[in-house]
Amino acid sequence: MKKTKKRRNIFLHCFIILSILIASLLYAEFTVYGLKYVKNYFFNYDNLKYAFPPGDGYHAPSPILPHTVHPPFLFRGKKFDKEKDPGTIRIMTLGGSTTYGFCVETKDTYPFQLEKILNEKGYNVEVINAAVSGYTTMHSLINYMLNLVYLEPDIVYIYHGINDVVIGDNPETFKTDYSHVMHAIGAEWYEHSNIYTILQKRFKFFTKVKYRYLSLKSNVSRLFKFSSKSKEPSRRPNKAYDPVNNILMETIISNLRHITVVAKEHNTKLVYSTFATMYEASEKEKKKLAVQMKNQFGRKPNWFNKGREKGRENRIVLKLEFLNNEIVKLGSELNVPVVDIATIGKKAENFHDEIHQSPQGNRLQAEKTSQILISNKMIHKEANSFEIKK
Repeated sequence: MKKTKKRRNIFLHCFIILSILIASLLYAEFTVYGLKYVKNYFFNYDNLKYAFPPGDGYHAPSPILPHTVHPPFLFRGKKFDKEKDPGTIRIMTLGGSTTYGFCVETKDTYPFQLEKILNEKGYNVEVINAAVSGYTTMHSLINYMLNLVYLEPDIVYIYHGINDVVIGDNPETFKTDYSHVMHAIGAEWYEHSNIYTILQKRFKFFTKVKYRYLSLKSNVSRLFKFSSKSKEPSRRPNKAYDPVNNILMETIISNLRHITVVAKEHNTKLVYSTFATMYEASEKEKKKLAVQMKNQFGRKPNWFNKGREKGRENRIVLKLEFLNNEIVKLGSELNVPVVDIATIGKKAENFHDEIHQSPQGNRLQAEKTSQILISNKMIHKEANSFEIKK
C-alpha cells in the first residue's frame, strides 16, 4: 500500500513539474511573440501561408534579433525609410531563402554585399532584401504587386528557382496559384516557434537536431510507406519529362513576365538571374560539400538524383537547367539583363548545402550582379531619379 502511494506521489510530482514546464514554455512563447510584434499589424493571405507588412512595418527593427529583421513580416538588413532619398538608387531583391540568406549573417548575404560593393565604387545605392524563405515566383509576384511596388525601387533583381521547380507539375492536378501544394510548403510545425527560431540562431546544435528529426521522419515514412499525397504528383519517374510543354515551366515564366509588366508600368528596371546549385558539380566537389554539411548540419546532401543509379532522369536538375535557359531567353526577348551565376555552383566552398550559398558564394553573386548593373549603365554615380528611370 505504501509503495503504491509512493508511486502515486512520484507520478503526481512528475505531472506537476511537467505541467509547470509546459506552461512556462507557452508563456515564454507568447511573451516573445508579443515582444516581437506588439507594435506591428499584419495582413494575412491564407492561400499564401505567409503574411505581408503594411505601413511602418517595412522597417520595424526586431528586439530579439537586433542586427536583422525576420520575414515573413519584416525585411532583413539595415533600417531604411519608406520614402527614398532622391539621390539614392534603390535596388530591391526578390527571392526565397537563397536571397534572404541561410546560415549566414546579414553582412554575408548577397544583397548586403551588393550594396557594399557598389557604394565602395562610388555609387549611392541602397539594397533592400525583400526575400522570404520558401517564396516562389508566385509569392514574389503577389507581394511585389500589393506591397513592394509602393517602396518605389529603381531596380528589381529577381533570383528564383528551386522553390518553384520542386512543386508538383501533374497537369491533372496543377493550379497556377500553386494551391494544389501550398499546404505542403513552408516550415515544419516546430519552426513556427519563436523560441526555436531564437535558439537556432544562437546554437548550431538545434539545426542538427532539426535535420536529425527530418531524417528520422523520412525513414519512418519510407518504412511504413505513408509519404504525403501532396508530393505524389511530382513523382512520375516512369513518364518522360517534357519541359517544353510543361505547365509548371509556363507558369514560372508567366510569373516573371507579370512582375516585369508591373515593374515597367512603374518605371522600374528589372534584372533576372539564373539559379546556382551544386547538383551538377564534380564528384570531388560534391564529396567536399558532403563533409561540410555533415560537420555543420549533421546530415548528408540530398542530390535528388538517386534515380540516376537506376537509369532514371533527375527531374529537379532537368527543370533547373531548362528554367535557367528560359530565363536567359526571356531576358533577351524583353531586353532585361540576366546575371548568369549558375557557374558558381561548381565549387563546394561557395555553398552551405545543395542550394544555399556560403558567404563566399554570396560575395561572388554580388560581384557578378554589380558588373551587370554597371556595364548596362543601370546605375550612375551622380544618381537622380530621372537618370535612373529614364
